[in-house]
Amino acid sequence: MKIECHATGFQAQTVFWYRQLPKQGLTLIVTSNRGSTPTYEQDFGEKKFLINHSSLTFSTLTVESARPADSSLYFCGANSAICQSPHGQWNYSDTKHLVVGMSNKMSLK
Repeated sequence: MKIECHATGFQAQTVFWYRQLPKQGLTLIVTSNRGSTPTYEQDFGEKKFLINHSSLTFSTLTVESARPADSSLYFCGANSAICQSPHGQWNYSDTKHLVVGMSNKMSLK
């Protein structure tokens, strides 16, 4: 299952992909600084959640071998600046744009 994210009116140097399971808050899956290797959060890996951030206005998240447990709302966030930290920790409060589309709900039975 492939989910698309389009940035309009700015250049998305950094893209964040989140999911929200029923009755839970947003959980960060992966962060991508354009031109760098994506950083996956614990319990998420590139074999299951593949990100493509090949342009400054478009990104995709592919959920491989999707199962009913992957049913969720998926969101992308973006920042027009590259987010880095010298200590290896990300500052997610810097997310400037949350992009939500009608196709971001994935429900499998």
